[in-house]
Amino acid sequence: MATNDLYETVTARVLHMMETHGDRWVNPFGKTTQAHNLVSQKAYKGINQIMLNWSQYDSTTWATYKQWSDNGCQVRRGQRATGIVFWSFIEKVDADGKKKTIPMLRHYSVFNAEQVDGYTAPAEPTGTVDTLAVAETVFQSIGATIEHTTKAAAYYVPALDKIHMPVKSAFSDTPTSTATECYYSTLAHECVHWTGHKSRLDRDLTGFSEQDYAREELVAELGAAMLCASLRISNEPRPDHAHYLNSWIKRLRDHKREFVVAAGAAAKAVDYITTKANYQI
Repeated sequence: MATNDLYETVTARVLHMMETHGDRWVNPFGKTTQAHNLVSQKAYKGINQIMLNWSQYDSTTWATYKQWSDNGCQVRRGQRATGIVFWSFIEKVDADGKKKTIPMLRHYSVFNAEQVDGYTAPAEPTGTVDTLAVAETVFQSIGATIEHTTKAAAYYVPALDKIHMPVKSAFSDTPTSTATECYYSTLAHECVHWTGHKSRLDRDLTGFSEQDYAREELVAELGAAMLCASLRISNEPRPDHAHYLNSWIKRLRDHKREFVVAAGAAAKAVDYITTKANYQI
């Protein structure tokens, strides 16, 4: 299959999965021990983390009454909610036609998993990352500085031109992917970010607004799907890609156009990586 055909095939399959798989992305590098939301699986931040950790519950899973109800669970009668706060930002246009961003503080009530009936905690994730020789060769030969630590976070820092990855043992199977696929897909994602440095493809990595950040995340995750297909890391694009992409694309106003532009930028990034590594697709 020609390179462009492969990229187009991957893009089409990912887009199809995005239309059918929702956006419940599962973090593949370790179960959080922090208080986190049942639906998003994201840890609460700042004062909310402190407030929830002060509770008498051992479970770290929390949700609103509606979220529990939507997931087939019932908060028991007489249970007291715990209050949390959330800042949201809205854009308004003033009398002069200038856009203003106004912060709004919202209050929410959440209940712990131990306060509801009908909830079964998921089994602890398992899985071992197998070393894929071709993928290892490609990622090691592009010249990126890649640091592995026990910190459960994957990210690229443009100012330092450095990629941080959790150690392989931190990765687990998800309902749709093996630990091996999760590790190399995450590394591919960060390497696509790496191509955006001003000394390479010079994409805007400043991410001053949520929309700017979302655009780059689309590029990185589409690029990861393309790179995984190119390196035979997985047989076809996985629902994990679709879940993650859906969680970002809803932040953009012009979804269709943004997706097309991101796909083009992702293809350029993958071409840069494979050319740098002298890898023939």
